[in-house]
Amino acid sequence: KDQNCIQVSTLLNSFSFKLSPAIVMLEMENAEAMQNLLDRFRDCPRVINIFKTMGGYNLIALVIAEDKDTLESISVEKCSLRSSEGIRRSEFYPISDIYFSPFLPVREHLTHKDKGVTPCNVDCRPCSRYQNNKCVGCPSTHYYRGTL
Repeated sequence: KDQNCIQVSTLLNSFSFKLSPAIVMLEMENAEAMQNLLDRFRDCPRVINIFKTMGGYNLIALVIAEDKDTLESISVEKCSLRSSEGIRRSEFYPISDIYFSPFLPVREHLTHKDKGVTPCNVDCRPCSRYQNNKCVGCPSTHYYRGTL
């Protein structure tokens, strides 16, 4: 009963590891589109958290990438939260600094590097950004080239 009151966890200073966090703001068309997006990215190692909000943008995600090139890739490519169906509008904001505490939770248990297909069902290998070394690929796959 009280098991969900306190959780001890490890947090990483994203800037010490030269990681690039960003905020993604999404206005979803309806509850079904929202649930589909949540299901698609539930096991994504780049998504730190997704928050449901009340207002124009009804989902806000905190994401992370290994470098600026990969961050750009996850902002525009097929693996992007913004590429999902049912999005009316979106904004993508790279984070330049974090005040009060630079430590972020990273879902490192999802970076197992043993899958052939990404959790969002996108194959990185034919992507031009992956082929041109502008993206390190997905940390859950065996063809990942990054540091997570």
